[in-house]
Amino acid sequence: MKLNYLKLFYHILFPSILFLGSLGYGQNTQRTNDPYREDQVYLGLSFLSIVRNQSDFFQKGVSSHFQIGIIRDLPLSANGKWAAGIGLGYSTAQFSSNLKRRSSSNTEKTAYELEREAGSSTIAHGFQSIEFPIELRWRNSSPTDYQFWRVHTGIKFLWNISAKSKFEHSKTNILNEVNRWSHELFVAFGYNTWNIYVSYEIKAVLTNLPIINMENSLQMNALKLGLIFFLL
Repeated sequence: MKLNYLKLFYHILFPSILFLGSLGYGQNTQRTNDPYREDQVYLGLSFLSIVRNQSDFFQKGVSSHFQIGIIRDLPLSANGKWAAGIGLGYSTAQFSSNLKRRSSSNTEKTAYELEREAGSSTIAHGFQSIEFPIELRWRNSSPTDYQFWRVHTGIKFLWNISAKSKFEHSKTNILNEVNRWSHELFVAFGYNTWNIYVSYEIKAVLTNLPIINMENSLQMNALKLGLIFFLL
C-alpha cells in the first residue's frame, strides 16, 4: 500500500505539532519562577540557492523552502537565558534548474545531464521531509517579558520521505536515488516573532550525481535564507 505523505502530514503530524504547541503556550503563559521554558511552534519560509561545483548548472525562477514544527525548550541556566531545544517538524523544498534526469534502463544506472540551451524547458525537483532540529538557544527574556532578542543555532536532521522530478508534464519518483537522511547547520536570530533564518546543507539530499559528458559528478548543497516565526 502506497503511503500518502500529504495525508500523513495533515492528519497526524500537523495536529500533533499544534497540540504540542498549545501545551507549550499554556505552560509559558503561567511562568512565575526561574528557570522558565520557551516552548514554541515555528513557521518559516525561505529562498533556496544551490551551491554547486559545476558552472554549467544554473537555477531557473524562484526556489523555495517551507517549514513548520514544534521546539521543546530545555533550560541550561538558572535565569532561563540559555537553553537547548529539540524539535519535530515538517518541511518542503523545491528548485527549478537545467538539471535533467535521464531515465534508467535494466542495463544502465540513472544519469543526469545539464541542458545548455537558453530556451530549454524548466526541470523541477521537489522534496518533503520530516525534520529533527537540535539547537542551542540564547535570549534576553525574563519570566514576564515575552518580547526579546534571540539567537538560535544548531543542526537539523532531515528524514526525506518524498522526492520527485518534474519535466514538462511528467513526474518521476526519485526517492530511491536521493539520500534518505540529510542534515544542515542553521542559525535564526531576531526580535520577538520576526527572525532571520539561514541554513546550509552539510549532507545534501542530492549528491554525487553522474553528469553525461562530464568527468566530475555534480555536488549540490542548498543554502536557505528567509524568515522564521516563533509562536509561544
